[in-house]
Amino acid sequence: MLNNKRLMVSSGLSASVALSLLAFPGMAADSHIHGELELQLVQQGETLAVRLSSPLANLVPFEYQPVKAEDKFQLNQVIKQLKKTTWLNTSPTQCAEQEVQVSYSWQLDADVASEQSAHHHADHDHDHDHGAEHSSATLDYQLLCSNGDIDNISVTLFSLLPALERIQAQWISEQGQGAKQLTPTDNSFQLKR
Repeated sequence: MLNNKRLMVSSGLSASVALSLLAFPGMAADSHIHGELELQLVQQGETLAVRLSSPLANLVPFEYQPVKAEDKFQLNQVIKQLKKTTWLNTSPTQCAEQEVQVSYSWQLDADVASEQSAHHHADHDHDHDHGAEHSSATLDYQLLCSNGDIDNISVTLFSLLPALERIQAQWISEQGQGAKQLTPTDNSFQLKR
């Protein structure tokens, strides 16, 4: 249930902090389903925090950490488009991105491997590259909305990402909370209930 998350938003926690602390039920942090991405939103006042998590295979025609210049270029082009929040339409007010952070699963794997290496220096027999074949990307957005009066949200990622089939959306706002599976033909939801 999301009721305890509503308390975080209404208790004065910033939306970005609330989003980073959320563990939405039913959305495993390590889920990796091709054709599907996760969209989480926390709205508080004029601030809208958004997290977009996806397997790389939804963004580019590969799902490994890019090594070749061509693969890096292709991924950078898609990420550049995703950083612009033109794919997220809020009405009746529009929101502008204030901050966007991108992270990749191989960065997390490298951090874990480095930590494991420091603690288990003598153990060199295991493979640290656990996520190389199933890489993912996460984008965290901090948006400022002119008056905070967001009613409807529509997502146009399906036209940007041809491999995308559905979006698992979950949100928390000062007016309520909800979840919905979005598809190319049903790509919007009411933030207010």
